[in-house]
Amino acid sequence: MSDRSILILIVVFLAVALAGAIVGLLHYLFSRRQLRETGKAQSSESETVYLFENGTLADATPTARRFLTSQQLEETDQDGLVTQLSRHFPDLTERIRGMRRANAQTSSLILTGADTRNQITVEAGHGVVRLSLSGPLTGNGDSATHLIASLEAELDILRSIAEDAPQLIWKQDVDGRLTWANRAYLKLADRFIPAAEGDPLWPVDPIFPAIAPATTEGRTTTQRAPILLPGMTEPMWFEVTSVRRGLDTVHFAADASNLIQAESGRHKFIQTLTKTFAHLTIGLAIFDRERRLSLFNPALHDLTGLPVTFLSARPLVNSVLDRLHDMNMLPEPRNYANWRDQVSALEAAAVRGTYCENWYLPSGRTYRVTGRPHPDGAIAFLFEDISDEILLTRHVRSELQTAQAALDSLDEAIAVFSPAGTLVMSNAEYAKIAGIAIDSLSDISITNEIRRWRGRSNPTRLWDRILNGIETVSDRKHWQDLFRLDDGRPMICRVAPLTGGNTLIGLRSLTHDAGFADLPPESVNSQSRTRAVSSV
Repeated sequence: MSDRSILILIVVFLAVALAGAIVGLLHYLFSRRQLRETGKAQSSESETVYLFENGTLADATPTARRFLTSQQLEETDQDGLVTQLSRHFPDLTERIRGMRRANAQTSSLILTGADTRNQITVEAGHGVVRLSLSGPLTGNGDSATHLIASLEAELDILRSIAEDAPQLIWKQDVDGRLTWANRAYLKLADRFIPAAEGDPLWPVDPIFPAIAPATTEGRTTTQRAPILLPGMTEPMWFEVTSVRRGLDTVHFAADASNLIQAESGRHKFIQTLTKTFAHLTIGLAIFDRERRLSLFNPALHDLTGLPVTFLSARPLVNSVLDRLHDMNMLPEPRNYANWRDQVSALEAAAVRGTYCENWYLPSGRTYRVTGRPHPDGAIAFLFEDISDEILLTRHVRSELQTAQAALDSLDEAIAVFSPAGTLVMSNAEYAKIAGIAIDSLSDISITNEIRRWRGRSNPTRLWDRILNGIETVSDRKHWQDLFRLDDGRPMICRVAPLTGGNTLIGLRSLTHDAGFADLPPESVNSQSRTRAVSSV
């Protein structure tokens, strides 16, 4: 195909496309104009018709403009008008949105209002929306009729809300006489004086005689009132809210029986806990989820010195700790500027249940403070005076250190084993002779030690006798015997029973034969002490 032919085809294609575009544009303009002209042609002054272009009011009938004025809407606010009309036509907003999404061509719909007396016709396309209303809502040109219809509709809504409310609602005049009541109030009143079937009785006496009319206009008061129904042993509790409107008082009552029972049960439970904790020597402080002190026992006052009036005021946890700090009842921090951070860390640790520290107070006392989480976001702190325990521990530790120092000063190697055969005490000379570090003398059993000494000494029945003696419970005696190390050095081993089933084993070296003088004859004549051995 020649270049001339291709050029002709391109020109023809462009001409066809341009013609199609022009036709489409003319169709759009014609449809838009037709919708506008149709809206104007079909409207009359007695009708309520709106014509919007791209959300802006292009035209409206006089009746429609009066409706905008009565609803206090701007004449250019299409969305505001649609929202206002949606009170009577619940599906209007969503339906118009759907028509906007499909605005390629003109579409229309007819909706019936919730009260079935009003009707609206919507036509939309190409950015133009035409709304046409009919029915009592429009007022048929009479704005007063329209306002009355709107007020009646609103009154129906308010009446249905008041009648269907689960709360008791009633109104009293200045003399306390009942002037109006909703269905829930009348139903409860019938339980006092049942009405005959088909002959309902208007309650003469108020259900809540203790509730007096409010005296201040617009001021809301709330109080609780019990009523005892026939056949019931426990009263029903209501929380009554009262407000003065003109000469009358409107009351709203909600059933609060479950709340009252819960509060009563909580009060009794707290009383039980208070009586239980009153005899404890450990101070208890429980803070609720708002970190206010909700429960404490007398021991907390005795240990901390905090005034009862201060504790009864339900202070915050930070206030309690600050007060303790001012009274020198807290460990003095190295950096007081970080005190608040330490308080926050203490509270967070208590919530996790991991806080447990000893507080060494400036007075010399020592408190063990434990933080624990409680249900419903509460936390509890326990204050225990462990000063005597700390003092006793220090005294015992001092005695142990003194005993250890005395053992370390001896030339004899000392090792003490428990009834279970575990090494519980030794001295430095024993570690030196055994050839091991003192730090390695923990969790050592008599079996391992005997195996060690067998390997370093000549054959002898001494070690078996020691093992049998450790396992013996009764008839334990002090005894001693000789043995030689594998390098030929003579050694003497003495075994002494101690209290509590413990056994002391002493090892010392003999440097001359005079050391044998104190041994039993059978031990001196024993050939086993000079015989070479093989290790195990």
